Amino acid sequence: MTSLKLVWTSAVCVALSLWTACDSGSTSPEAKAAVSFGTLADSRDGQSYKTVQIGNQVWMAENLNYVFLSSTDGLDSGSFCYNDSLVYCEKYGRLYTWAVANVSCPAGWHLPSSDEWRVLFSTVGDSSSAGLDLKATSGWYGNLNGSDAYAFSMLPG
Repeated sequence: MTSLKLVWTSAVCVALSLWTACDSGSTSPEAKAAVSFGTLADSRDGQSYKTVQIGNQVWMAENLNYVFLSSTDGLDSGSFCYNDSLVYCEKYGRLYTWAVANVSCPAGWHLPSSDEWRVLFSTVGDSSSAGLDLKATSGWYGNLNGSDAYAFSMLPG
C-alpha cells in the first residue's frame, strides 16, 4: 500500500481550527484509525521532523522550518518568522508565501490537496471532530487546545 507524504501549513491549520473550535468531544484514536510514528530528516538543512501515519497517509507532525532564501515577489526571502522572531520559528515553524510553500517541501513530500485533507478527516472521524483530535494539547490562544489524539500536534501559525 502506497503512503502519501504530506506537509501541512499554518493557514490550513487556522482554517481547520475555525471549523472545529466548538467541538464537543472526541473518541480515542484506537477506535478510529491505526497510528504509527517516524521521523523525516531534511537533507537540505539537516533538520529532523516528527511524522505520523494516520490510516494510509503519512503526515509531518511538525510545521516545516526550512529557510527559503531566494528572492520572490520583491521580498528578500519567501519564508519568514512570525513577528520576525526566531523564537516563533522554533516553536511554530516558518511562514511561507504561497508560491514558496509550493516548492519548499522536502524531497518526496508535497502540500496536501483538498482530497487528501478530506481523507484525513474521514480517517479520524469527520470534519466536526478532526480539529479537536488533531490539534496540540497546548499553544492555542483562548484555551482552544485540542486532544492531540493522533499525535498530529497541530499548532496555530
